[in-house]
Amino acid sequence: MKKVIEKFNQYAHHLIALMTLGNRLMLAAIFIPAGWGKLTHLGNTIDFFTSLGIPLPQIQAPMVAGVEFLGGLLLAMGLMTRATALPLIATMIVATMTTKWPDMKRALELLDATELLYAVMLAWVFVVGPGVFSIDRVISKKLAV
Repeated sequence: MKKVIEKFNQYAHHLIALMTLGNRLMLAAIFIPAGWGKLTHLGNTIDFFTSLGIPLPQIQAPMVAGVEFLGGLLLAMGLMTRATALPLIATMIVATMTTKWPDMKRALELLDATELLYAVMLAWVFVVGPGVFSIDRVISKKLAV
């Protein structure tokens, strides 16, 4: 039984690398088009932010769009991964607070907030790091030599 558990742990360790890559790529697939859509329809994004009562929408809309688009690209490459996760987490928390929170009647409704799920996925990336399939890993190996 001990050998079975050891073998399972070996395979599970390899799955962490694949799951980390999958998580990063899934987030990139979400943020790249979301950011690009906001950037290419900036007037609509500013109007939407204004309707939500977000302060300084002319500044915040392009900033959020840029964070999402550039952040998605960086996550896809696994470049500056942990640093990229932080502003994206903040963006998702603010999005949850401005678009979901006002309509919620119970705290459990937060579990339905997609933005909160993205924040949790990003927190995983921040804690675990970019994984072995990343530019960050290549850079850290080069610097360690």
